[in-house]
Amino acid sequence: MTTATASLTKRQSSILAFVTQYIQAHGYSPSQREIADSQGFSSLTAVRGHLEALERKGQIRRSSHTSRSIQLVSHRLRVALPYSGEVS
Repeated sequence: MTTATASLTKRQSSILAFVTQYIQAHGYSPSQREIADSQGFSSLTAVRGHLEALERKGQIRRSSHTSRSIQLVSHRLRVALPYSGEVS
């Protein structure tokens, strides 16, 4: 666990892991409802609170006026890129 993730609660770590996996699988971030469903929350208020905490802790960035706008800050996604020709 890195120092950046050491200060996260178990729930925040779980949400961050879900968001990371979702973005890797779909290419865009999950909705707040999808996060709520994944964590067993019945209210979006809980999701908003955890997302605000993750943003304060520097783990994510969000645009307040755009849906599915969660961006990972400290996690680098590994993406396989096709290439052609020789690699030197």
